[in-house]
Amino acid sequence: MSKDKSWLLEKHRECIQSPETGEKMFDLGYELALDDMLVYINQLDEPEKPVIPDFMAYWIEENEYLTLMYIGFELFSNRIKDKEVNTWIRNNQEQFCRAFLAWPNVEVEKEKKYIIKFAPSVFGTSTYGSIGTQNGKKIMQSVYGSQEGIIIPNQYTRREIEEVGSKYMIFAEEVTE
Repeated sequence: MSKDKSWLLEKHRECIQSPETGEKMFDLGYELALDDMLVYINQLDEPEKPVIPDFMAYWIEENEYLTLMYIGFELFSNRIKDKEVNTWIRNNQEQFCRAFLAWPNVEVEKEKKYIIKFAPSVFGTSTYGSIGTQNGKKIMQSVYGSQEGIIIPNQYTRREIEEVGSKYMIFAEEVTE
């Protein structure tokens, strides 16, 4: 059990259950001290969880076996292949260290999701973008709606769209839930 506010409250409960000594003044002082202690415990702030983006949570989870010293060396040597992770760590060093050391007790920011909505087809039906693969390379494909059915477009993060091509971001519409 970590030594946090809840741990201290548990210790306080244990002290309350101590038997009386029979010395009236001592027991009264002990009870007053416990009451004061409870007031101070309740004023303690809970530590804030470090907040990191979704992609960093995934990266930390995949690399939690590494040491901060090793990660620092990899960062300094430009060996972290993911440029977005590399940039985020460089720009948020303290936040990264706190999150890495606190893992998995972190708060993860959910990345915004987007749909790719192209101009309607020549038949007036909806046209959406869908990321696919061709010859091992990610590409943007068009998915056409029909007059009869409704298409539920795929949702992507900015990062996923930009991996295919940043030019597609002009067609991106943020998904609001």
